[in-house]
Amino acid sequence: MGKLFSSWSNFTSVLKEQFYPLGYKQKALMNWQNLRQGKVQDVQIFTKEFRKQALNLGIPLDTPEVVTKYISSLYSYISHSLLLFEPTTIDSASIKAIHIENRVKNERDDQSKKPPFKPPNSKSKAKWKGKEKKIATAKEGE
Repeated sequence: MGKLFSSWSNFTSVLKEQFYPLGYKQKALMNWQNLRQGKVQDVQIFTKEFRKQALNLGIPLDTPEVVTKYISSLYSYISHSLLLFEPTTIDSASIKAIHIENRVKNERDDQSKKPPFKPPNSKSKAKWKGKEKKIATAKEGE
């Protein structure tokens, strides 16, 4: 007769101990501790990976420490802005983080649509220099 398990969690932990290679849990935990939002990774993709790793390690997502870890793992401009809202769950933090990320992207897009600054052409520079000389001479004559 097979062994009975009191919960799904017990069953999965016994399976992992039996079939995962040595050091797997420690390596997974190290990866979790070093997890950061990647350079080209948007908040939604990062949040999905964050949740996946936490669930694989059996880390509850509803503790203040895990929410803090999530926030500190985001890009610094997002995490600093996010702290102002004091989110208490990963869901609320990720929604606000997505809004912050989108706002910054929109601002960048608006900046790239503006025509580049053009310095005055050489004719207008010459006219201005001539006016400067006239103004300076007029002041000297006063």
